Amino acid sequence: MGGSPPRVIAAHPVARALSDPNAHLQKKSPLIFPVGERQIVVMTTIGFDPEIGKATRFKKGQPSPNPGGRPKSRLLSEALRVRLAEHKPNDPEGRTYAEIIAANLIAIASSAGAGAVTAANEICDRSEGKPSQRIELNNITAQLREKSNEDLQYHLDHGCWPEDELLEGAQPTD
Repeated sequence: MGGSPPRVIAAHPVARALSDPNAHLQKKSPLIFPVGERQIVVMTTIGFDPEIGKATRFKKGQPSPNPGGRPKSRLLSEALRVRLAEHKPNDPEGRTYAEIIAANLIAIASSAGAGAVTAANEICDRSEGKPSQRIELNNITAQLREKSNEDLQYHLDHGCWPEDELLEGAQPTD
């Protein structure tokens, strides 16, 4: 590495400012490991002060700092609702934009055109709600606990389970 101090490569301004090769010996400094021409900077919790920010933390029993929670609607959704409720100028029937869109959607769904199925699905989703979908989750933790240490090591070494290898290598019998 030569006689000059190693260069620190890190995005954090504190780590960037460190140029002392013995910085890892100081209590509140990151650990710096030279790797070829570069260095790995590891920030540690040594010297962490738990009192930092304690005064501004939420305290049990106090009123919530955000009583309404996250806003339920978004700006675009709200703007669309307002605009859809407006009456379309020069419409002979005096309909709102929402009524016109609904009429067009029904016309498309009842036609023989290419978009009829898509329009019908959209109408059903809006009026009845989207159908629920069944999602099956496997409990991988339970499956791994059932495996022996030898099976786990085999999987780490080969990228598959021993029984998978047997199934692939097995020859059909007549």
